[in-house]
Amino acid sequence: MRCRQNFSLYKRRVPVKGKIKIIYYYHCYDENGKRLGFSTGKTKKSEARAYCEALYKEDKLIPDIHNQTLFKNYSKDWFIYDKCTYVNNRLKRGEKYTLAWCQINRSRLERYLLPYFGNKVLVKITRVDVEDWFLSLKRLSVTSKNQLLRLLRVMLKEAQRRGIISHNPAEDVRPLPGKCKPRGVLTQKEVKKLFAKENFGEYWKGNAMYYTANMLAFCTGMRQGEIAALTGEDIFPGYIAVKHSWSKIDGLKTTKAKKERLVPISDFLYQDLKSLCRPQKSAFIFSKTGGRRPVTGQRLKDALYFALAKMGIDKNERKKRNIVFHSSRHFANTQFIGAGISTVKTQAVIGHAGDSMTENYLHLHLEQFQDILSVQQKILK
Repeated sequence: MRCRQNFSLYKRRVPVKGKIKIIYYYHCYDENGKRLGFSTGKTKKSEARAYCEALYKEDKLIPDIHNQTLFKNYSKDWFIYDKCTYVNNRLKRGEKYTLAWCQINRSRLERYLLPYFGNKVLVKITRVDVEDWFLSLKRLSVTSKNQLLRLLRVMLKEAQRRGIISHNPAEDVRPLPGKCKPRGVLTQKEVKKLFAKENFGEYWKGNAMYYTANMLAFCTGMRQGEIAALTGEDIFPGYIAVKHSWSKIDGLKTTKAKKERLVPISDFLYQDLKSLCRPQKSAFIFSKTGGRRPVTGQRLKDALYFALAKMGIDKNERKKRNIVFHSSRHFANTQFIGAGISTVKTQAVIGHAGDSMTENYLHLHLEQFQDILSVQQKILK
């Protein structure tokens, strides 16, 4: 008589992060001879086999269906920065999770996940439950809905890792196809008009701080938080040393690339920046509190939108074209690439490059940035 194996592996095609992947599952039998199927979460057969063998040794091939942990109890400390085990473990590994990221996801959890899953037992949450919840989300963009699905996947994957559940039902739910609207970009003619000296009083209400901050964004592609974080210590003839970023929640932090970079600036930008610097070099340049605290990103955006409206691009037109503050990065990127500057060099300057690439450009002499400076001159002159 042939002996029945403790488990048998089989493959399934599962959507993971928008892509179809092969995930190994296993069959086993309960005490009544009923065949059951569970996910290993592994994409390699050898890893899946090792996973099942480890479960077999611990007598855990069949999960504890009597575990009555409710979703609301499991999620009690999730995304609370100083209490969340998931976040703390990854911080110890050197991964970056900000307080702002935790607060945003905690808010999403409380608003969208807990009302539906709160009183459900974790081991009893099924794919149908996840799909019904996902398709019931209303008044949200496709991007927001997919972000919530990813959030649930992360939480249930961690529950699977801890042995609370044997399979992550959210893995089997396909995200919605994206409908990403292309980011709008102003033309060079529009940017010239926006920052023309004769329009300074009408468009920018004569406010040199908002005018210079926005002009800097369009000429260099710097991020909003990087501009807000600038102090007199970062400004040099011919370039800016971008060391920090500023957010309303986290305050001063490292840049998105986690690396200092040099951003070349033409003389007219240098002079405008120097005129705003305060006697104390460590003071923030763009500030309404005497340099103690940077101006908020919202104020920079409001100033830009006011100037655009004065120029003839009102709120409706701006939304139709999808023009936002971040459009300045796309504008700078387009101008640099259009002038024949290499993609590698462009990305290093605007902060899209990898660490090694950026490192190479940190050691360039200023004369090697002349092509960037020439483009800046053409943008506004």
